[in-house]
Amino acid sequence: MNGKGGKDQVVPMGEWACYFTEAYVKNVRPWQVCSPAEKALFVQHRNGRRLSPRAAGDIVDRATAKSGVGRRVSPHLSTFRHTMATHMLRNQADLRHIQAIPGHTSLRSTQVYTRVNIEDLKEVVRRSHPHGRRAGAAYGQSACI
Repeated sequence: MNGKGGKDQVVPMGEWACYFTEAYVKNVRPWQVCSPAEKALFVQHRNGRRLSPRAAGDIVDRATAKSGVGRRVSPHLSTFRHTMATHMLRNQADLRHIQAIPGHTSLRSTQVYTRVNIEDLKEVVRRSHPHGRRAGAAYGQSACI
């Protein structure tokens, strides 16, 4: 996939996303595409042409409403990048690995998507700092943090 500036970009996908994308490409997309020249992965079911930004926005809006997220989610990739980065950081992914996914050349660009949740920060201090816990206190029960 070509990313910003025409650079090649690798988009890693989880097992379930791969499974359903492959099933779509094999079983659904061939019935929808109006022209063999259409290169877009996702096409509109009505006319088989490339999914428009508006159609993508409608899909995201409907999915957001069904999910009960309770806030506006934009189909723009920054919403999804921020969420992906946050989930990966909470599961101890290295920031350099997260940086590679959107193809950032600078860690500063990646840090935009990685707001620190105060509870996550407290947990890192408890777990990692030599003085993060009081002597004799049970793990995770420090009154100060």
